Amino acid sequence: MKDVLRRLAAGLGRCPQCMSTSFFATAISAAIALLSVLALDLVIIGATLSAAALAFGMLWIAHLAVYSSRATALVADRSRRRFVATFAKTFFLTALVTVSPRLLAQSCDCPPQYPKCVFNPARNEYWCCGANTVGCASPKQTWCCPPGSNCYGDDGRCRR
Repeated sequence: MKDVLRRLAAGLGRCPQCMSTSFFATAISAAIALLSVLALDLVIIGATLSAAALAFGMLWIAHLAVYSSRATALVADRSRRRFVATFAKTFFLTALVTVSPRLLAQSCDCPPQYPKCVFNPARNEYWCCGANTVGCASPKQTWCCPPGSNCYGDDGRCRR
């Protein structure tokens, strides 16, 4: 059980693409659940899809919370007010980035050989990655992983 929790913690809040995917899965499953109950009168299916939407929503919130807590842990001033303010700011910006990645990606001025823009809200920086690569962000740095791999850790590592 400890190994499962360790692997889960190692992956949560590190990949902006995964955070966006969990948000969009939440939104789509909630919309389908609402449609099935209101328009089609399929209560059992709507309830099942609502449970799925809740699970995806909890996954999205977990990504945001873990990422924000890592960013807040880097704050030198350990006062409670500073902690809450930094956590809230990072949480809000990370939520905004995962909800509207295309909107914020337009702020990037990436060259054609590195067209994928990654915004790291904890560091307030944009990073350009290759077209097929995976953009990664942590409170310590922003990096790109090769195709077919995922972000791992806070220090530029990738896992296949």
